[in-house]
Amino acid sequence: FYLYATIGEQVFGGLVRYNKETRTKLAESDYDVDQYYDLNFNDFLSGMVVLFVLMVVNNWFVISDGFWRLSNKNGFSEFFFVSFYVVVNLIVLNILMALILDCLSTIREDIERQEARKLVEEGNSESEAEEEDELPGLPPRARRSLQRQKDRQ
Repeated sequence: FYLYATIGEQVFGGLVRYNKETRTKLAESDYDVDQYYDLNFNDFLSGMVVLFVLMVVNNWFVISDGFWRLSNKNGFSEFFFVSFYVVVNLIVLNILMALILDCLSTIREDIERQEARKLVEEGNSESEAEEEDELPGLPPRARRSLQRQKDRQ
């Protein structure tokens, strides 16, 4: 966001003003009809708000069309808004979703491991409880097998 907000402020800063010249360039556009004049890159925080609105895909085509008209229909505005959409919505949000899903699966595995440990502890006899301190989380049969191997050595 920081990079795009800074570039947007440098390229589009000061273009959006509620005056006669701006309204003439935006005549009959959805940007003018919907009164989106508050969505601008005139300062850094306003730029961040515009980028957030673009990220949630809230009429992004109306906003990009308004800036395209105000920047004298140059290709950079198209590149700017389409590249932001691709980078943020298709790449960053997918990475974020993958991270969230990975964390949830790790938590789920930890919970299942804890539940299995509780079941093992409940099924142990008192004599096996002493061995449990040395070998936590092992089922009784595996613990006995390891104990036999130790006795042979």
